[in-house]
Amino acid sequence: MSSPGPTEVLSDLQSYWGSLCHGGRLPARADVKPARIARLLPHVMLLDVVSTEPFVVRYRVHGSEISRRLGYDGTGKSMRDVYQGTNWSTVEAALRRVALAAEPLHGRIRDDRRDGRTLEYDWVLLPLASDGVTVDAILGGAVETEPGDLDAVVR
Repeated sequence: MSSPGPTEVLSDLQSYWGSLCHGGRLPARADVKPARIARLLPHVMLLDVVSTEPFVVRYRVHGSEISRRLGYDGTGKSMRDVYQGTNWSTVEAALRRVALAAEPLHGRIRDDRRDGRTLEYDWVLLPLASDGVTVDAILGGAVETEPGDLDAVVR
């Protein structure tokens, strides 16, 4: 099985998510079948929305490539507790937007890490809802990008 390119990972993940949306309703976490996106899994994260006020998300799944790149495995931990970058407010705002607006979001971020490294990556965040409406989980993907002069973009 070949490894997908960076752009392909995110577009394939969003296409898969879109295939799970029916009748204007969001897919549930239970609708996501890992076997159907097996080649994307190293770049995938699944976040539980624990609460919206205060805003808390917890990693249910933290893909192996994401873990390798970031230097930690966040599985089972609050994202705020393990996040080691300097752009937490940007990351939190994007996650909150997806959780509250119940719409997908794409972005690119350059993040200076506490260990001195700088990482740049493209990401997608896709809302999931057990009841089809209220977001209780977020399916995400992240791929490293080439260094550039972009600090943070959300689109």
